[in-house]
Amino acid sequence: MRPIRQARAMADFGVLHEGINAGGGAEAVGLHTVSALADAGHEVTLYTTGEPDLRTLADDYDLDFPAEVRVRSVRTPAISAVNHAATLARPLGVTDFPLLRTAVFERVVARRYRPDHDRLVCTHGEFQVDGAVEYVHFPYFSADAMRRYDTRFAESLYPAYHRVCRTVKRRESDAETLTLTNSAWTADVLHETLGTDATVVHPPVAVDAFDPPTWTEQESGFVAVGRLHPLKRQDELVEVVAGLRERGIDTHLHLVGSDGSAEYADRLRAQAREFDWLHVEGRVARDRLVSLLERHRYAIHGRRYEHFGIAVAEALAAGCLPFVHASGGQQEVVAGIDALRYEDVPSAVTTTASVLDSSETQASLRDRLDGRAAQYSRDRFERAMREAVESTLR
Repeated sequence: MRPIRQARAMADFGVLHEGINAGGGAEAVGLHTVSALADAGHEVTLYTTGEPDLRTLADDYDLDFPAEVRVRSVRTPAISAVNHAATLARPLGVTDFPLLRTAVFERVVARRYRPDHDRLVCTHGEFQVDGAVEYVHFPYFSADAMRRYDTRFAESLYPAYHRVCRTVKRRESDAETLTLTNSAWTADVLHETLGTDATVVHPPVAVDAFDPPTWTEQESGFVAVGRLHPLKRQDELVEVVAGLRERGIDTHLHLVGSDGSAEYADRLRAQAREFDWLHVEGRVARDRLVSLLERHRYAIHGRRYEHFGIAVAEALAAGCLPFVHASGGQQEVVAGIDALRYEDVPSAVTTTASVLDSSETQASLRDRLDGRAAQYSRDRFERAMREAVESTLR
């Protein structure tokens, strides 16, 4: 690594994000990090796989990258071999090897390009390379963390696959590594499972895209945002709203998100044909999503152990009262308010009913959450991320 320059002087950063085209919240972290560092005048190279088009990504994420930002698509026989192995494994139900591809990609970039930069900044997760900055969404390479907070270790082949990924990862000494993460909950998981101390920098949320109407103009219904997949537990959300209606509460539910599991999505659509209060919207355009959230008073989130919960923060910005499972980082978005948290379907019915039945409770909750969404803005993320990365140059 070349000599470090003085703090605030222009530096040269390599930003790693394998799969920048994936289109999720993690990719928003990567692209806004590139934007923040480039806008500050630093030299930035984005390392990724595939064929990213920075102009298209800028449009998708409402960003304006300086022309000087460089993109390097990393291709090696090792990465190609991982992709080929995933193709061969599809008959077994395996569609991808993301952890293994990520580990191989990181080794290639660190070995080839680390000397070219003042710092490497990894925004897709654990990097574990001396002198780097890592933004950890969740410690996916920790077997302990995965067993506690994920379901994949229950799959017959996953423990062996995970062991291979950990072997390729080969953690180096992290004495100089700066670890950032998305929530206090994830920071606690990192400390418990890896002994790593992390600084919380909440991910960027497009809170300024929302301009909700007055509460009286909003419908007394729920919106749930997230890919249609068993992990998101939309089937349980349907049970919650059905339970509310059995209590005589006139409400409804919109499910918004792409098909994460075709079989699961088909079951939800079959229920929608049976219940006129259930609307499976599927994947919708951004303006449609914004409109749905702004038009409804309530949002509900079924995912357990969510690492942060961008959909929950967007619902908050849209003027909704969001109900979340009492686990994970999504609790922080609703300020840990008990009236907005639930443990299971029966408690969710009881919790939401107590709010829907009381205009005074609704007003009190809105007052407590007023202005909270602003702390998750994209400007706030870029400023915090830039300051954190630049602090490593001192």
